[in-house]
Amino acid sequence: MIQVTFRVSGAGELAGVANGNPHNLDSFRRPHRYTWHGQALAILRPAKRPGGLTLTARAPGLRPARLTLPVTSFRPRPR
Repeated sequence: MIQVTFRVSGAGELAGVANGNPHNLDSFRRPHRYTWHGQALAILRPAKRPGGLTLTARAPGLRPARLTLPVTSFRPRPR
């Protein structure tokens, strides 16, 4: 197990983290999670304003990983 720490910047926030382990009782609201079978999950909540949302994941002994996603304005489709 490796602890992964998540950080979000820009147009959004970290909504929760998980790893799929049904026996793990850690809070979903903390910005870190131990991996389970080598996997961890970050759930993002985009802002209501457009911009870029950047997720950074860090773990000991590994290079940080970054992912930037575009956040656009929501426009309902006409029916």
